Amino acid sequence: CGLQSQVSFLSDGTSTYYVAIEGFLTNAGAYSLELSCNPVAANDLCDDAIVLGCDSVTAGSTSFATIDTGVAQDCANTGAGAPGDVTISAPGVWYTYTEAIPGLVSDITLSTCDDADFDTKISVYAGDCGALTCVAANDDGDGCAGFSSEVTFQSDGVSTYYILVHGFGTQTGDFNLTLSCAPIPPPNDMIANSIDVDEIGFPY
Repeated sequence: CGLQSQVSFLSDGTSTYYVAIEGFLTNAGAYSLELSCNPVAANDLCDDAIVLGCDSVTAGSTSFATIDTGVAQDCANTGAGAPGDVTISAPGVWYTYTEAIPGLVSDITLSTCDDADFDTKISVYAGDCGALTCVAANDDGDGCAGFSSEVTFQSDGVSTYYILVHGFGTQTGDFNLTLSCAPIPPPNDMIANSIDVDEIGFPY
């Protein structure tokens, strides 16, 4: 806005805030003050993560979210794109995924390739919101147009995974998050790899 000013902050819902308007150096004059209020995203916090299922497409936005550096850490880039860490520098929103069938191991792919109007990043964590550990992350997926993200990781069949969608630099915007699952066959899926029950002591 040229030589004018704009500021955003997160209210606490109870305090009264005082706004001071002044000029640069000795400048003075008339002005119009515009105040807009937007509720913080419902899944802004890790504890409020939205549950995702296999083969789902979920619309989301980081426009009214906060930065998650106090909860999540930067992760190494495990997908395609530029090497180095996928840093957290922009507001993000949270999702979770747990295998619907306990013990089923799958390759899980998360993508904003289908539709995002800003440069996205995806970071995936295991653990809980108080102690998250990196699993996978991506900034600029190889199969994506523009600067969208795509990352694949293997589930262990039991853990809950926390997914953070955030932006490059300080960018925010709208996106569609696609989650797809590809179950991994067990080692004895093929007849050539059949298991001899005598060798493993299986009761029969």
